[in-house]
Amino acid sequence: MNRLLSLPLLLLALTACVSGPGQPLTESQSHAEKLLTTGVDAYNRQNYESAYKHFDQALYEYRLLDDPTGIISSSINIARTHHATGQQRIAKTWIDKARQLNEAYRPESHLTLSQHIDLLDARVDVATEANDAAKTILRKIIDNKNTDKAIALSAVQLRTRIAFSENIERDRWLKRYRETISNSGDTFPVHQARLARFSAQLETDTRKQNQLYATALNKYRRLSNKSGIAATLTEWAQRDSSNRQTALAEDKWLRALLIRLAQHDASDSQAILKNLQALYQQTHSSKADRARYWYDKLDDADFNLWRSVMQDFDRYPAR
Repeated sequence: MNRLLSLPLLLLALTACVSGPGQPLTESQSHAEKLLTTGVDAYNRQNYESAYKHFDQALYEYRLLDDPTGIISSSINIARTHHATGQQRIAKTWIDKARQLNEAYRPESHLTLSQHIDLLDARVDVATEANDAAKTILRKIIDNKNTDKAIALSAVQLRTRIAFSENIERDRWLKRYRETISNSGDTFPVHQARLARFSAQLETDTRKQNQLYATALNKYRRLSNKSGIAATLTEWAQRDSSNRQTALAEDKWLRALLIRLAQHDASDSQAILKNLQALYQQTHSSKADRARYWYDKLDDADFNLWRSVMQDFDRYPAR
């Protein structure tokens, strides 16, 4: 069975599936592929709840077809969705399952699937501050001349993120990231936005820094990249807060919080709520109490009050 893999935002979707040369898809194959593709579309719109539902259904259908590539691809995408919503332990479980299946069945796309699994594994390691483990994985991806261009670019971006978090070799890795983007022919515009964010973190001039964050934000807006918008607003708010621009920081944190709550991203929502709590302790004790209350509630395993916490911090009339 021959397959082609499309990589929107490095997410796996099976865009062509045939039983053999010249043979069309069966009805069952078409249904499974449509579920997976619909999940990819939902993921790229950062609608993670819908994405997970479709990936889970696709996995079930591919299991009924005993289709290794479909099973592995669905498992990787389920892991990616858990990672995107801050559920790193569950994501790791699915990554391990995908790797186990890929090694056991070794489908035609085995090497490509391995690269996706490794990159996602490194992402989860970075999210859980296991930077040394992530570096080992990323070194293997970056040093491999046969690595897919998009995956290699994302690996360099992730390694640059580690350098910034550890404050070690930031200039070197930022230069490597910029060069890798340039060599890619600018076919991945989301990386231009990420590059602007990294550059803003190194900038000491407040005016230039604001310009870089504004550039990143506008690029993410044009791409409708909600996660990128929220990340930019969060980083920018941190700088505003450090510069004692309290009103500006509050505005950006609230805008970012709405996005993270809509994505059901507990970990990033908690990080923003913690910052808001510290900010409100200076001026609004009741708001600080609400931020602390919702921070604690987001730890609940079966949290189902996303709309309620959104309303508590919404400055617009209730719908």
